[in-house]
Amino acid sequence: GVAQYVYMGSSTGLIALPGANVLVDPGLDNERVARIRKVLDYTLARLTQLYGAALSGTGAVVTAVSDLPGFHGDTTAGRMMRLRLPRTLETMPGTALEGFVTHEVVHWWNSGLFGTDQQRPWLHEGHAEWMARLLLREQSLLDRKGWLVRDGA
Repeated sequence: GVAQYVYMGSSTGLIALPGANVLVDPGLDNERVARIRKVLDYTLARLTQLYGAALSGTGAVVTAVSDLPGFHGDTTAGRMMRLRLPRTLETMPGTALEGFVTHEVVHWWNSGLFGTDQQRPWLHEGHAEWMARLLLREQSLLDRKGWLVRDGA
């Protein structure tokens, strides 16, 4: 988990969850920390149930608040996930935060358990988006209209 990586930054703490340790950026407000935690708890448990296998060991989730617009995620086969978030929620209205984190967790899951095929981005991104939408719908965080529309298009 976190002990296997070098983190060059500051953190307000470490949140230990089943399957993941979360490093919290001091610029991240408590509301978003709670929302991220809820997504991680639900998604990791649900993917374990759906696929009948859990990721081995404990992973590391590093949150990073940035002045850059929007949000971005990275995952590694080494069980690390970075979530770069904007300073404010203006670029993440409604349940966009939950959708973003769920999408990245699915990538993380696939990389760690199945060795996802990043050479075929339509499969790599398509599966993460499809599964994220199913999980959001399951939790009533995505309605029928949201299911049919992507990013306000």
